[in-house]
Amino acid sequence: MRKKGINVLALVICGTLMFTLVGPGSAMAYGKKGMDSKIYHKASYMVDNRDELGLTDEQVRQINAIKTAVKKEMIKKNAEIDLVAVDIKTMLQENKVDVKAARDLLDKKYELKKEKAKYLVGEYAALKDMLTDEQMGSLEKMWRDKGKGPCDRK
Repeated sequence: MRKKGINVLALVICGTLMFTLVGPGSAMAYGKKGMDSKIYHKASYMVDNRDELGLTDEQVRQINAIKTAVKKEMIKKNAEIDLVAVDIKTMLQENKVDVKAARDLLDKKYELKKEKAKYLVGEYAALKDMLTDEQMGSLEKMWRDKGKGPCDRK
């Protein structure tokens, strides 16, 4: 009887952890795709369908420039964030932890993450803004017809 109770408890804990890690709203629920992935995907989709959208050569160049700039900036920002995380981890391994310095590093880490998110929102908006209203309408229709519209997310 006791063994059965332990097994049930283990199942409940596993189920709770799975829902927490992969449940709705978690990063893993959508394959850990962030805003940068959304920009890459939309930019590639736009360039791949340039004829259907009626994109000019200049628009294609601008789209590719945004995609490249975002990749470069994400490499830089992620490296900065990782370096601060290493500093925090190193600081926490010391016998005496300087709490103020650790808090300052945490503030720096999350300030970098905030800057990254704001940058991505701006670039995503710039990507969409370079299309005419007609091109945007065509893109949204193509997206919906392929079952990839914002309302089709499960």
